[in-house]
Amino acid sequence: MALCASVNATPESDKLRAEKEDLPGKFIDEKEEMFANLQFNVRLLDPLLKLEKDIVKEGLDFGQNFVDLLFIILQAT
Repeated sequence: MALCASVNATPESDKLRAEKEDLPGKFIDEKEEMFANLQFNVRLLDPLLKLEKDIVKEGLDFGQNFVDLLFIILQAT
């Protein structure tokens, strides 16, 4: 899927768009291992929570990949 250009695009928002597009492959594949970890604690979610916050801040909080990210966070809580 091609990334759309934004009038207000910045290097940070471009990076977030790329990360958001990679969510299914990156976090969904890792969630089973993360949740199976007997020493799992909420601190393991810090990178996901930061990504979610950054995506919302940049106005990129739309689409199935963002919903998948929220679902992973929800499953862990």
